[in-house]
Amino acid sequence: MKTSAKLILLFISSIFIFSSCKKLDENSYPKDSIVLSLTTVNGTELLTWTKVNASDFKRYEIYASNKDNIDIIKSTDKLIGTVTDLEKTTFTPIDALSDSSTILSSKTYFKVAAVLQDRKLSSNVISKNSDIIFSSKNVFFQKVIPEKGYVYFSDNSFGNQILINIPNNSRTDFSTSVSVTNNSKYAIDNNNQCDIISATGSNTFDLYKAEDLSLHHQVNSPEYFYNFSINKGFLFAVYYNSSISNYEIGSYTLVGNILSKVSTTSIGSNSSSSTFYISSDGTKLYVADFNYVTSYNIAANGQLTKIGQQFSSSFNNFMFMNNNGTKIISNSGDVYNEQFQMQKSLGFSNTGMYNFSADGSKIVFGSNNNKIELYDGNSLNKIKSINVEVKNQTVNGLTPFFYNNELYCIVQAFDNNTFQQSVLIIKKTI
Repeated sequence: MKTSAKLILLFISSIFIFSSCKKLDENSYPKDSIVLSLTTVNGTELLTWTKVNASDFKRYEIYASNKDNIDIIKSTDKLIGTVTDLEKTTFTPIDALSDSSTILSSKTYFKVAAVLQDRKLSSNVISKNSDIIFSSKNVFFQKVIPEKGYVYFSDNSFGNQILINIPNNSRTDFSTSVSVTNNSKYAIDNNNQCDIISATGSNTFDLYKAEDLSLHHQVNSPEYFYNFSINKGFLFAVYYNSSISNYEIGSYTLVGNILSKVSTTSIGSNSSSSTFYISSDGTKLYVADFNYVTSYNIAANGQLTKIGQQFSSSFNNFMFMNNNGTKIISNSGDVYNEQFQMQKSLGFSNTGMYNFSADGSKIVFGSNNNKIELYDGNSLNKIKSINVEVKNQTVNGLTPFFYNNELYCIVQAFDNNTFQQSVLIIKKTI
């Protein structure tokens, strides 16, 4: 063979070998060849991008990161999904970064790459505030105070408390003897100071500042209070009046640690287990006792006037109500007005909780089947269902709530691979 022919064959072979070993590289073609955007459909956010027209297409890769410089060549630890169908150009970024310790409203950045035979084509980078406000392993949800945007958790020992302050974008850890649980009472006074209330004895109770669990003040009560609630400077409590062998509601003003009685109202002979509910605007008091609920107007001086009473086995000492007490939802999902006239049944709720938005325009219900049900607060008609899923985990509990009329959800989930329980606070678009 002639030398020139050998050189030609050698050159062709070197080209073949070089091309077959060529590393994937991000093509610098115009960005608008893959245009990535974020859309919302029925409360679910979708990544959507333009289709790639390439005969050597292999797959789309979807990336997420806490930083905007996503490297689709050297790193795969941010890869959150792949799509092998050329025609499918949407992806649901279900809590893309939930497997990391994400705290309080960090931004999440997304990028899509099209993998071809010997190169990758990339999209623009888009960002959004993360749906995940808080994420942690092996901590336990304890309580939410919707009016303040406070959510409490505990660690494995149940002694240490964690407070996520949504409006301040902060987390505070407490090592304290004060244990905040779902049964802990709280009060909001006229100055919007929020206190956690802890009964310490037959005639005393303590008030702790909700934002740091420091002792605010201690209060001595003149009678043994079986149950009580405080709102905007007034305290209402059930106590036993031995002189008439009956239970009464005492109405008191509370200034500092001084109680002054305003009035008393008889509520019956078997009411030591009564549960108190006060409308957030401080104008209505509801007392649930077994299957009875009695409503009262609260005058400007704290005087109580009975409105009415309703028997229903569906209350069972537990109910939900809107800000001004004009709509009440029983434990089985039956909705009543303040005169206890039945309005509508939203459904059985033993596996979830109802909550009203601050303006009363929306009602949300969280079940244990990965769904949030959203209702119109006036017509009581269902608006839509919103799926709640967590990457690589099984959701086993939902507690949705509104803060400033925005919807949040406390999600409890179980990782079947690590056998760890997770809790998250997720903000949902409605």
